[in-house]
Amino acid sequence: MRVSFKSGDSIEGAIPDTDDINVAPMSIEEFDFSLRSYTPLIAAERTTQIVVDAWGWLSYSETIFVENIGPSMESYFPFTIPAYAADLRIYDEVGTLAESMPRGELKFNDTIEVRIDLTSDRWGDNGFWPGYSYTFWIDFVIQASSYSDAVPSGSQLKVPIATFGEVLVTKHIIDIVFPISTNLVETSDDYLLVYGVFDTSIIYTVYNTTLENPPDIVLVYQVSVGAAARPLLFALIVGFIAAIYVMYRKVDLPEEIVGSGEEEPTATVAQATGAPPELLREFATLYSKKTTLNMDLEKVEASRRRGKLKKREFMIRQKDIKSQMETIDSQLPSIKDKLVSEGARYRDVVAQLELHEERIEGAKAGLRQLLLRKKKQRISRAAFEKARQDYLKVIKKGTSATDRILLSIQEEAGDI
Repeated sequence: MRVSFKSGDSIEGAIPDTDDINVAPMSIEEFDFSLRSYTPLIAAERTTQIVVDAWGWLSYSETIFVENIGPSMESYFPFTIPAYAADLRIYDEVGTLAESMPRGELKFNDTIEVRIDLTSDRWGDNGFWPGYSYTFWIDFVIQASSYSDAVPSGSQLKVPIATFGEVLVTKHIIDIVFPISTNLVETSDDYLLVYGVFDTSIIYTVYNTTLENPPDIVLVYQVSVGAAARPLLFALIVGFIAAIYVMYRKVDLPEEIVGSGEEEPTATVAQATGAPPELLREFATLYSKKTTLNMDLEKVEASRRRGKLKKREFMIRQKDIKSQMETIDSQLPSIKDKLVSEGARYRDVVAQLELHEERIEGAKAGLRQLLLRKKKQRISRAAFEKARQDYLKVIKKGTSATDRILLSIQEEAGDI
């Protein structure tokens, strides 16, 4: 018989056994654990497109569909983006979810905790009730080098996947796109390979995932010569289109479209000879004289306003200038029509002269109104000076352009 007793205990009488075993006193150890209980029940479906480029970035485009299949209202969803992410944008069909965007400066080397705030952004105080469904998008980029390791066959990438909190993602499609600048060498199993015109895609489909069991994808890729050849490829495409256009222009069109061949030499000669020198000379002389008379009239009126010119002398000079301008205005339209009929180039010349003339007259009218407002003290000195300089600049620019056009006409006429 063996008797065991706790330390500190004793018995009376003879011990029936020579072995004494002291039993350690009983101890109680307390421990804590967390129990999370979720009343809402949200089901979601995700489609994640990831573009692996040759410049060290992974471009993500998330399409997320959520549906409240539980018994109560939901106000927000948590969404965690892996570290080394940038250029984040959250939006739906209406626009950007402004309240859901992170606030303040984001740490590049830390995960981004996003709170999709349905109450503030879209649903208001009513919230996301049972039976409601909603689709939104999240775009961002991640630095690939932070999740890559160098291996003999290329770069081994452990694809970072954002998590959607405790929400059950019943179906998650992950489409990883490799443009012509990258080559896929090796990847995880159970994928669908799709070849495009300018890229290659591998598509994974996983079911019933949460933050506890996110998809785990590892692949190996290489940067191809397409990264350096892409500018050359675009140049070749543009050159090919240009060659087709040039060849098309060389095709002989039917006579009904381009006219008979006998008229072509005549048109060529007319284009080569241009307008008669006498017509060009007369037009340039009249237009220059008209411009000069306008300037003389402005000087006379300015002298009269300053009191430097007597009224009688002003009336005589004003009448003389206006009489000459009326004579020119009566002669100029017919000469202008003759010049316009000489070809499209002269039509453009006349149109440019008229355009500059309108701009000059508009600036002069604006300048007169500006002086009137200053006289009535309806404009500050600084604003007046700024507007005045702008109007003077327009007048100076238009006058210089008119002089250059008239000078070129005189050169063509042989006067210079």
